[in-house]
Amino acid sequence: MRHLGSYRDFSIASTHLVFGFALTGFGVVFGSLEWARSIDSGQAASTGTVMIATLPTILGFQLLLNFLSVDIGNEPRVPLQPRDSFAVLTESDLEQREAAEANKRVETRTD
Repeated sequence: MRHLGSYRDFSIASTHLVFGFALTGFGVVFGSLEWARSIDSGQAASTGTVMIATLPTILGFQLLLNFLSVDIGNEPRVPLQPRDSFAVLTESDLEQREAAEANKRVETRTD
């Protein structure tokens, strides 16, 4: 089991993503249900009901925008693995690499 502190890319933006989706979802669902209820009853929704739907929607959308901003700006500077670890080497590449390593060994012996 991994601990929260061991995740490399966990930041405040991760919490913005979770709460952004939750608040936006709540605002949209609550607003839709109250809108449908006001249409059925023929009475306009109260100001408080409208604000209960509007505020979470706006705040959630702002959190999602902030998540995107932080996520785009938070590009890792140090790779997790060396660059050559995923390279597909052909036989001639391996021969060239072995020849270069052999030349280095010869050079270090003569020095």
